[in-house]
Amino acid sequence: MKKQCTVAIVGLPNAGKSTFLNKVMKQKVAIVSYKPQTTRNQIKSVYEDDRIKICFVDTPGFHQPKNKLDSFLNSQVKQSFKQADLVLLLIDASKDDVEGNKILIDVINSYKVKDLIVLFTHKDLAGDVQVIDKLNLYGLNGIKHKMMIDNNSTQDVNNVISFIYDLAPQDGFFEPNDMTDDFLIQEIIREQALYILKQEVPHSMAIVVDNKSFDKEQNLFTINCSLIVEKESQKPIVIGAGGKMIKLIGTKARQELLKFFDCRIMLKLFVKVKEDWRNDEQFLSSVGYFKK
Repeated sequence: MKKQCTVAIVGLPNAGKSTFLNKVMKQKVAIVSYKPQTTRNQIKSVYEDDRIKICFVDTPGFHQPKNKLDSFLNSQVKQSFKQADLVLLLIDASKDDVEGNKILIDVINSYKVKDLIVLFTHKDLAGDVQVIDKLNLYGLNGIKHKMMIDNNSTQDVNNVISFIYDLAPQDGFFEPNDMTDDFLIQEIIREQALYILKQEVPHSMAIVVDNKSFDKEQNLFTINCSLIVEKESQKPIVIGAGGKMIKLIGTKARQELLKFFDCRIMLKLFVKVKEDWRNDEQFLSSVGYFKK
């Protein structure tokens, strides 16, 4: 009988969670950026082979909250502990964020997770001695399940899958993928904004799908979205001189969307201002960050 289980992927911002998940799934399912706090929601992806079916739950990077949005992000991490059979804790072995990782490990321990697997990422940038030192610093020297991996190595990722199979219960909990079209569209647009805009604007930006329609005769998917920023001063940055930035974001986002939707796509982007939206619980709820 094939095993099945739910696995939560957790770690600090930029620990390599989304890169790992994309490598497992052999396609882009989570946005990846060089900037921290890229993932804002739990992203559920189903992996299946002839031995096991896994629902991976990619979570936002755990960090010290500065506003209500940050508190929501951390709540997504904590919620994943309640539904997971196994937790993958990714730690960037090339960095020295002892305090941040110790806080997250304390949170994990407080939830008494069933099984914890620690994956030290970027093994090409860190030696074995560094990892041993980190195990001591983080209080993980007694942890049984640990590996060093290169997120871009297919063999390393396959080894993690085998590790999960060995630990997974025969009748584990399984929650299917619930990614909607709107969520996918929002994430792809926000990813392109993160890449293209050099300022910190993307971290104070929300993406709202205003409306969408599909014309069967023309095989055309029309999508209208608003890019919500917090300050009037940010609006011209996102638009750019002569509309250069917003056009580039739209062009790059459309190219990515074509990989997911088997049709022509017309994407229209607009920039709007909603002051201090990251502390506006009603707005956060309206765009899917809080459930009433």
